[in-house]
Amino acid sequence: MTVAEKIEMALALSEICYPGSISTMDGVCISEGLSHKVKRKTWFHALAEPDSLFPSWPSLEHVSVSATYKWAKKIGFGEEAVATSRVSRLLAAYTHVIGLGQNSEGEVLFRAMQGLEAFFCDGVGDLSRQLSSKLELWIGPIKDKNHSIGKLYNVRSKFVHGESYIDYFNHGMDIPEQEAKSSIAHGFASIYAVRLLIATIQNCISRDVENILWKFDFEINPL
Repeated sequence: MTVAEKIEMALALSEICYPGSISTMDGVCISEGLSHKVKRKTWFHALAEPDSLFPSWPSLEHVSVSATYKWAKKIGFGEEAVATSRVSRLLAAYTHVIGLGQNSEGEVLFRAMQGLEAFFCDGVGDLSRQLSSKLELWIGPIKDKNHSIGKLYNVRSKFVHGESYIDYFNHGMDIPEQEAKSSIAHGFASIYAVRLLIATIQNCISRDVENILWKFDFEINPL
C-alpha cells in the first residue's frame, strides 16, 4: 500500500516535472499475495504539444522529480489532508486538476483558477486585476491579447453560473455545431489556466518558495 501511494504521488507531480508527457492506465502493486490498486493518471497533452487551438505561453520547463517531491513535501504534500498556507493551497488545487484530467474542461478551469487565486490574490476585490498584475511579476509580461486574464474570468463565470453550454455526463456523442465555439473557448481557457498554474508552481520550486506575502508600496522623493 505504501509503494502504491508513493507511485500515485510521483504520478501526480509528474505533470509539473514533465508537462503533457506522462499518462498511465490503472495499475497494481503486488507483494506476498497482497495487492493494492494504483490509480490511473491522465495527461494534459496540449501542454507539451500545443497547436493553433491551445496556448503556448507561458513556457514550461522540465523539472527534477526529486527536487519537486522535496519541495512539495516541505509544504505539506502527503503530510496533511488540508492545505494550510498560500503555497500549499496552490498545490492542493493542482492535485484536483490532475485528478480531473484534460477532458473535464469546466471543472479543470475552476480548480486551476482556484489555485491561482489562492496564491496571487488577497480578499475579493478586483481579482482579475490582482491576478494579472501579480502573474506578470512572477512569470513575465502577458504580450498576447488572447492570453487576457479577463477572458479567463469571463469563461469561468459563464461555466459557474450556467450560462455556457452544459453537456450530459458521459454522453459519448458529438457536441452540436452551435455549441462548438463555446467548446473551443472552454478548451483554450482550461489549458491556459493549467499552463499558468504549472508555470507558477515551477517558479516556486526553482526559487524554493515555502510561503509568500504580496506587498505593494511606494516611495515619494522630495523635490
